[in-house]
Amino acid sequence: VHLSEALYLYEPSGVGKGRDRDRREAEIARIVSRSPIDASQPGNGQGRETDRTGRAPATDHVFTSQELIERMVASPRHEGFLTLIRHAERPSLAGLARADRDAMALTPGGIAQARCFGEGVADMEEILSSPIGRCVQTAESIASGLARPLASIQVCEVLDQDFRLDGERYEALKASLGWKGTVLGWLEGSIPSGILVPHAVVARRVLSSLRDLRRDRSSRILAVTHDFLIIAMAASLFGIRTVHVPYLGGLVLDWDTLEQFARGGTP
Repeated sequence: VHLSEALYLYEPSGVGKGRDRDRREAEIARIVSRSPIDASQPGNGQGRETDRTGRAPATDHVFTSQELIERMVASPRHEGFLTLIRHAERPSLAGLARADRDAMALTPGGIAQARCFGEGVADMEEILSSPIGRCVQTAESIASGLARPLASIQVCEVLDQDFRLDGERYEALKASLGWKGTVLGWLEGSIPSGILVPHAVVARRVLSSLRDLRRDRSSRILAVTHDFLIIAMAASLFGIRTVHVPYLGGLVLDWDTLEQFARGGTP
């Protein structure tokens, strides 16, 4: 929801008047001056921003699986890329403890979707995966659909990069704001310090590690990870602020963009 007008909360206690009110007014002005954030729908262009040079980003949304396949297949063979995708469909994680969430496997439909993704891509030099089981399942299912079999799937710990600094405070924040609200606050930089690693730091750590895995500039690598990592990368590289990443959706990055960002620059 994009707030275009100031909102007021009546407080019988009298708290919020005077200097408190001035601070509140300043915060409301800061919030309503920002562009809308897309909290539910992919691909509608909301949250699109230019980078510090004023250039439009290479994309204004996180791609669906079909869009990813089309971009990957259309890419000239001599041009390498890194494709980051969310794992395939899994059951709801609502109400589960962290260990149970990590152990959640794909649905039968998710396994079939991942195999179809591999059939659409047809050829991939290397597939990387987060160590979480549903990501490994996704990677294996994609590999089973490729025209040219891969020797193995490479599990990369960095693809399950923990963005929590204080797990207890994070769980309390998530219980209060919900997952979407927490992620939106993460992207906005409004989460109190000491709870989460800034999204740009998370993105840079992950992409710096993945950059070192390429063979050369023509390398075509697919990395299966989680929605929060793709959210962090979309925001950090392209100014896309969204909390929605569809199953098997993600981003395609050319090596020049990745290299520039990993070194601390703006793509």
